[in-house]
Amino acid sequence: FLMLRCWRIGQAPLRLRRLGRIQADALFVAAAGLGVASGIAVLTRIMAVPFLAAGGAILVFGIRTTWRRRLAMAGIGLSTALVVAAPYFVNCWRVHGDPLYTFNVHGNIYSIRQGEGAWKGSTAGYVANRIAERPITALDTIVQGVTTYPFTNKWHGLDHWCGGIGDWASVAGMVGLLVLAAQASGRLLLIATWASLLPFSFTWTSDPDFRFTEHVYPSLLIAAAVGGAVVLHAA
Repeated sequence: FLMLRCWRIGQAPLRLRRLGRIQADALFVAAAGLGVASGIAVLTRIMAVPFLAAGGAILVFGIRTTWRRRLAMAGIGLSTALVVAAPYFVNCWRVHGDPLYTFNVHGNIYSIRQGEGAWKGSTAGYVANRIAERPITALDTIVQGVTTYPFTNKWHGLDHWCGGIGDWASVAGMVGLLVLAAQASGRLLLIATWASLLPFSFTWTSDPDFRFTEHVYPSLLIAAAVGGAVVLHAA
């Protein structure tokens, strides 16, 4: 939501917002809010970084304004996120000797679940090793991890409300995804959603926990609502 807000403000003519006795560009105020939310998202789950980076890139290269304004927006958002999130990683470095300890500890978890014994390296090293060993299998795992796996396991719960509604909602969701892909704001949602799935797409066969893809459920429900709206509008 805050990415989309920055995108819309950046597309509009320059608007100043009063903060006490000073006036600031509304885009910069929105970027600071996005930075705070981004820092909290990273503290909640470090794997939020990919979708924040993807959304930030779309904002920088996609909005129609001066480069000075784009770079200032990016700098404010990044600086604010670092202020919120960096102290935690500094403490991980001080206590564990690794600022990315909460990420790298998972390599050992995945290795044990695969029956391969303890893994002493980083999580990135574990994933790279699996890709090097079986690149075609790894590619197949990644493709399924960002498409069929997170999509197909999200609709069955709706059947408790009304039998068969999950299948209809999934069809509406597919229609809605196509409609969203045809709109700029919809593409922002889809790219951020897919980028958020990318880290888990490497390891979902080792740890297929629902919570790792639960965060995309709102995006899929939005897509289903859009698909339903298109059908009603056409009728």
